[in-house]
Amino acid sequence: MPRQSATTTTTTTTTVSPLKVAIVRSGIMQCDLARKARMTEQRLSRIVQGHLSASDDEQDRLSELLGVRRRALFPPVTIP
Repeated sequence: MPRQSATTTTTTTTTVSPLKVAIVRSGIMQCDLARKARMTEQRLSRIVQGHLSASDDEQDRLSELLGVRRRALFPPVTIP
């Protein structure tokens, strides 16, 4: 009788930013959105990844371009 091997399953949870979800849903390429929002692709990428915070003006422009409320794209951060 063949031996059965033990299988280990690992589940990884990834958090996707509301901004990234809105970009994907819009169908706009991130490079085009960056250009229309008057910022570099690198800056937008770092904002999407959470490495940089968008300025108030950038939040307003992204919200308008994506047709999503600013608060939905950039929810307030709560510190426990």
